[in-house]
Amino acid sequence: MYLNTIIMKKFLLLLIIPLTLLCQQDEKRLALVIGNANYDKGPLNNPVNDARLIASTLEKLDFDVILKENIETFAEFKNAVFEFGDKREFYDVALVYYAGHGIQIGSQNYLLPTKVNFDTEKKVKFFGLNVNDILIFLNSFTDQVNILVLDACRDNPFEGNWNKARSIGKGSGLAKISPPSGSLIAFSTDAGDTAADGDRENSIYCKSLSKNLLKEDISLEQVFKNVRKEVEEISKGEQSPVENSKLTNGTFYFKKPKITASLKTIDKFILNKDFKKGLDYCNTLLKFYPNSSKILTKRAHLHLLLDDQFNALIDYSTAIEINPYQFDAYFTQIVFENNLEDCGIINTSAISTLKENYLNQWVKLDSLNAIAFQEQARYYNWELNKTRESVDIISKALDVLDDSRNFINSEINYITFEKDIINGNYLFGTIYINQSYIYESLSEIDLALKSVDMALKYDKKHSSSSVSGWSYYQKASLFEMKGDIKKALKYYKVSVEKMPDEGYVYMQLGKLYNYIKNYDEALKFFNLSIDLDKNRVGYAHLPLLRRAIFNYSNGKLYFALEDLYKLDFLNEFEGYSALIKFLIYKDLEVTDLAFRELKKYLVFFDFPIKDFNDLDLIINVILENELPLKKFYFDAYPDVVSIESQINSPWNGKSNLNDEIITFIKNFN
Repeated sequence: MYLNTIIMKKFLLLLIIPLTLLCQQDEKRLALVIGNANYDKGPLNNPVNDARLIASTLEKLDFDVILKENIETFAEFKNAVFEFGDKREFYDVALVYYAGHGIQIGSQNYLLPTKVNFDTEKKVKFFGLNVNDILIFLNSFTDQVNILVLDACRDNPFEGNWNKARSIGKGSGLAKISPPSGSLIAFSTDAGDTAADGDRENSIYCKSLSKNLLKEDISLEQVFKNVRKEVEEISKGEQSPVENSKLTNGTFYFKKPKITASLKTIDKFILNKDFKKGLDYCNTLLKFYPNSSKILTKRAHLHLLLDDQFNALIDYSTAIEINPYQFDAYFTQIVFENNLEDCGIINTSAISTLKENYLNQWVKLDSLNAIAFQEQARYYNWELNKTRESVDIISKALDVLDDSRNFINSEINYITFEKDIINGNYLFGTIYINQSYIYESLSEIDLALKSVDMALKYDKKHSSSSVSGWSYYQKASLFEMKGDIKKALKYYKVSVEKMPDEGYVYMQLGKLYNYIKNYDEALKFFNLSIDLDKNRVGYAHLPLLRRAIFNYSNGKLYFALEDLYKLDFLNEFEGYSALIKFLIYKDLEVTDLAFRELKKYLVFFDFPIKDFNDLDLIINVILENELPLKKFYFDAYPDVVSIESQINSPWNGKSNLNDEIITFIKNFN
């Protein structure tokens, strides 16, 4: 509770920050493009054309381009680099492209001006531009995007005049360069090889690079992968471009992605459970579309799936503030292959009034969406305990669905592998199963069974394993309540077949097998439940509690303690854990530890005990609060099925909890 309060205070504080401060500004891009062709010795056909093509391509991609052609001297080369370097700090993205002669001397690479006679290696070192002189202006911006493209691995025209013992050998290209952090260095061919200059207007590398730079929704790394594939195919394997990357600032895109296609890409990341890559992709998209409520909503889903409720809440609320009609920000159900996950601000907010306000706003703005009424009914049933009202609201959802034209209004609230899954059959199925939950809350078990059978009837028409799985789960639970254990086991097992990855169903099977005293099967299903759900948000903890209860009720006290201390580490079920540990230590006659856990239990539930040395006071408080303690006792120890008549003796004949605690305190020394 305390942690939730802190989070909500921070959240409410952030709500007053202007949206423009939460969004990233458009990035500025700078490029230096050089083409050297008119060498006195070894002239080249294409570098100037290549430079012009790359320059025009980059201008289309919003780069401010510094274009230099046929740089004649070392001084001109230096000045061009300094012109670029002086501007670098004012930009977010920097790219340098060089086409022309480049030479490797030892481990260093040099780019050559056109009007110098490089008849010795020393002249190359003095009058050629060391590539490191360019990297100097990239090293200082490691948290941004820096790209160096060297289309310079062409034959060395001066090599014949050099001392063969010191030369690098004919046509051996450039040396590998380790890029500085935040940079990518691309070569038109592999280290030690040479690249074709091209017998037409442009080199094959340049043409491929220009084409791929302009493709939408292609990452920087993918651009160069595409180029490598094309160049290798065209050159029949004789030229193989390479790149070395140490980029640090997420995924970079040259071409602004289209939102529609990008949203589909995000959905693929979500459905494939590649949440971190999806989050990185969203962060990149928001650089292009900083006020997109659609992308903010998708990012919020990913935050929530990664158990980051705070940032999910920020993104959901920002999306709705930008566009109140962004209905998937209110609620989205993700239909994975074998399970469902509910997202949206109504599943994230810890403040009841805030959640209710969002629900009411959604229903008002989206009054022909049956799912809006469904979620409002669920909220009234489970959180407000206004179950009678929820019956009327869920009926409105069914009324909306009577007009098939309204089916399309619910599509936005689902992310699913199958595009056409969200049809009338699916929607009727999910609403009827929620109607069954409401009737269950009213103890109208027969009506609840009728509703779940309606859900299964519609499910046969669309075969959603998740909806079908939860429908069979609900049917099993209802038969459990009626005391029909045989049918309950039957339908829980069908539910497992439909949802083999849903650990919660295994937990229920464990509970039932424990009740019928098949302890080996019970432990097997408890273990399966924990293994399946240990990495899922909010699910891993309840199976641990159930297994602890199972182990305690079957005399495996130390195994129970092991699970309870895991729960303590997770900061979950502190009150439950303290109660069970009190009873375990009491049974083990470790009275000091038993009393310590009893204090934790009483403090957790805010019982008015100021002095725990006053044992008579503790007893009086317990007597005055008998019913709350009893209720908690039965909630904590459902080692039988949830049938009212069978909960009377949850401890297999042991005395009630109040008597156990009072007896312990009276005997405590």
